[in-house]
Amino acid sequence: MWSGYCHLSRTETATGLIAWLDKAEDTTEFFLSVTVHEIERGIMLLERKGAAAKANGLRRWMDGLFSTYEDRILSIDAAVSAISGKLEAEAIASGRD
Repeated sequence: MWSGYCHLSRTETATGLIAWLDKAEDTTEFFLSVTVHEIERGIMLLERKGAAAKANGLRRWMDGLFSTYEDRILSIDAAVSAISGKLEAEAIASGRD
């Protein structure tokens, strides 16, 4: 099901993710809304770097992911967002982004 959507350069990671998604039951997996943010950010950065083919492949993969999991994308609240912002800032400040 998922193997047609994902064309990443990190083949081993992509293969593992696809295998996990293919094996998983349809009602047990959920994604956080922040995942939507992260994927979209990555796609936009690729487009800005001129990697249009890679960005388009990820966009198609994301569209398939969202159409499958549309009713299982969970929102996060302000407290979780604040903690996430602090953790990301700490990671960036220490050279890990």
